[in-house]
Amino acid sequence: MNTFLLILHENLDTLSGMNEEEINNLMTAHMEWYEKLASRNQVIGGDALDDSGVTIEGKEKTKNDAPFIANGYMVGGYYLIKAKDIQEACAIAMDCPCHLWGGTTEVRAIANHAQ
Repeated sequence: MNTFLLILHENLDTLSGMNEEEINNLMTAHMEWYEKLASRNQVIGGDALDDSGVTIEGKEKTKNDAPFIANGYMVGGYYLIKAKDIQEACAIAMDCPCHLWGGTTEVRAIANHAQ
């Protein structure tokens, strides 16, 4: 098995327009999906990220008191999963609840430099 990082890019407009019930539904969907992956021994960990953050940029190390936001999306959370290959990791990512609310899942293999 290989290890993959699923990086969840959340649409800020969508998130800011959600009411409390929708946010609770989103969180419940993620918890249920996590449990499903855990029951199949496919998840190592994961969590939501707070919407505050700091970005440090370039050689000058310019500090911005905000998370990195590109095209109206920011990283809202992650999952560390196990899969036999990138195709299986993508199949797992296709079921991620973030897609129900217009989010994007980036699938990245964890590099094994020991090989």
